[in-house]
Amino acid sequence: MHMAGHDGTAGGGRTPLRWKHGIPWDRLRLREKASMLVFSVAMMLGLLVTLIVVLEHLDRGGLITAETARATQLSLDRFSLAMNNQRTAVASYLLTHDTRALAQYRAARDEATRDERQLVGLAALDDVDLGPLRTSADGWEAWADGAVSLTPAPPSASQIELGDRLFSTLQARERRLDRILDGAATQAATQADLRSGFLATVTPAIGMLLLGLLLFLGGLVIRSMLRPINQLAETARAISRGETSDIPGLGRDDELGELAQALAAWQEEATNRLDVARAVTEEKDLQARTLELLNQAATATSGVLESSQLGHILVEQVGELLGGAEAALSWHNRSGRDEPWILSWAGLGPGDDGVLGPEGASGVVLPTREPLLIENYQTWPTTNQDGPRSGIQSMAVVPLSIGERRGGTLAAFTRGSHRLDRHDLRVLALLAAQAAPALEAARLHTELLRANLDLTSTNDELQRASRHKSDFLANMSHELRTPLNAILGFSELLLDADEHAIDSTRRMGFLHHVHNSGKYLLNLINDMLDLSKVEAGRMELREAVFDLAESLSSALSTMSPLADKGQVELISNCPAPLRVRADEEKVGQMLLNLLSNAIKFTPEGGRVSVDVRREPDRLVICVADTGVGIAKEDHERIFEEFQQLATADGSQRQGTGLGLTLTRRLAELHGGEVWVDSAPGEGSRFSFGLPAARLVDPRPATGRPRRQSQAAKR
Repeated sequence: MHMAGHDGTAGGGRTPLRWKHGIPWDRLRLREKASMLVFSVAMMLGLLVTLIVVLEHLDRGGLITAETARATQLSLDRFSLAMNNQRTAVASYLLTHDTRALAQYRAARDEATRDERQLVGLAALDDVDLGPLRTSADGWEAWADGAVSLTPAPPSASQIELGDRLFSTLQARERRLDRILDGAATQAATQADLRSGFLATVTPAIGMLLLGLLLFLGGLVIRSMLRPINQLAETARAISRGETSDIPGLGRDDELGELAQALAAWQEEATNRLDVARAVTEEKDLQARTLELLNQAATATSGVLESSQLGHILVEQVGELLGGAEAALSWHNRSGRDEPWILSWAGLGPGDDGVLGPEGASGVVLPTREPLLIENYQTWPTTNQDGPRSGIQSMAVVPLSIGERRGGTLAAFTRGSHRLDRHDLRVLALLAAQAAPALEAARLHTELLRANLDLTSTNDELQRASRHKSDFLANMSHELRTPLNAILGFSELLLDADEHAIDSTRRMGFLHHVHNSGKYLLNLINDMLDLSKVEAGRMELREAVFDLAESLSSALSTMSPLADKGQVELISNCPAPLRVRADEEKVGQMLLNLLSNAIKFTPEGGRVSVDVRREPDRLVICVADTGVGIAKEDHERIFEEFQQLATADGSQRQGTGLGLTLTRRLAELHGGEVWVDSAPGEGSRFSFGLPAARLVDPRPATGRPRRQSQAAKR
């Protein structure tokens, strides 16, 4: 590079600035000037980056050395702590001979071994000699192993003094090593700080030097381009105002000459472009008006979640957008079938479905999902018989699509001389793009409300089932615990007592209690299993012909002890014989459940009666009591699982709340039903009916009714 002056021109008595091959600076192409500038910048940045990288590498090495030394110190501290833990555990063991202290010693030794391995690895990086420290540690650990192995005989005073000396030597070497590591870390950190300071000082100085050089070169490039560019800019502004002007620099052979030629071509086409601009302006005005109306439509439909109201708003917007055109909106019904239904319309009645229905324009648009423009509807080949009567002249139909699902169609049509065109079709498509998500949102909102109602109902059912489950678990825990405690208590008395301490009468009494509690548990478990079988549909009836009067007599005999205990009178009125075809065990179970409930809720001195009667279409067994009675609002609840009613004093009777539920399920398996008639303070009448078809001999019985009465006295 040869520089012989500062002015880039040949005039003015100055020698022009010359570069490669003696070419004046002003004659170089802009690309060559820019290349020189970029090359200079790249060289400067390369030098600066290289210097920074070298200094950063040196600084990073010092920091790594310091961090390694600190890490070694930390590992040494952990090793020292583990050795102190060993010493403490050995001292505790020698004083107390507690095996837990010995376990602590071994755990601390294992930890010291792990810390020693890590310390050895880090010390190798720092080139630190750990030989004396490891020798002292091994010596003291050998002494500690010998000391704990001498138990139960304690070590002598000289042995203890030896151990103290060994541990003191170990601590002294640990402190010495710690000072060495601390000095190394401090020295490395100091050197790193010095290098960082040097880097912070040198980097800005070199950067400022490079920046100055860059500004000098940039000034040369800018000065050579500024004057001709200003001239071309002024010419361009004149052309933009529609003026004709001479373009400077057309004779140049550089990039500025090319720019001048481009301005000349632009000036030549300026008039045509002004015409195009006027046409575009008119189109933009139309588009702006259209977008304004579309924005108004979006605002009007925003937040509307009722489909019919939304459809009415949309057809009104179509009329405003398309200059008063009539419109119709069809939307798929809730059943999900392919046929759309007219949701809203303006100028088209529901009786004109043939125009937009499956046989009309919608039938063409829906399968293809392509917009349809019919400029002359009267001559359209697909026009059906409703077309001429409708008076429609032109029509535009666009699909309403939600993803891959076909939602319906939006149609606009005219009846006068005005015909819809492609622009109207595009506007209608834009409105449809807004309408489809809004209609889908309205549909989803309706479904969400319905699903929310269903979910609320389901949640209520789940909460009720959860409460029933909790009640059941609470009742079951009591029902199972009481007989099990009785069984365990009496069996422990029999097992622990001397053979002659309990006489045979008391022993038999204890055995009866154990037997009765076992039977109670068995009946309870059978009720649960039977109910679960019925709920799962796996309960099978073992039908046979039997005498219902005998089954009733057996049930009364079974319930007699419970009635005797509560001083409740049992009365039965049943024709005998009364032969039925049913599951005798299940019928007996229903009788026992109803009798047991009646006795439990009947006060002392009360009465429980069983009455069997024939009706034209069924056989009715009624269990009545003179108990506390049941409120009408609880008549259905007591037949639900795990439900129990409290007595007048707020307490609950013994039971799981499964008896009435199981009774109803068993009656339904037989084709019958269970019901209750009761009121508070008037007692209760629980009845279950069996179909008359289950009577083996439906004729009136000739035998006399069997009447059984038993009053239990205290």
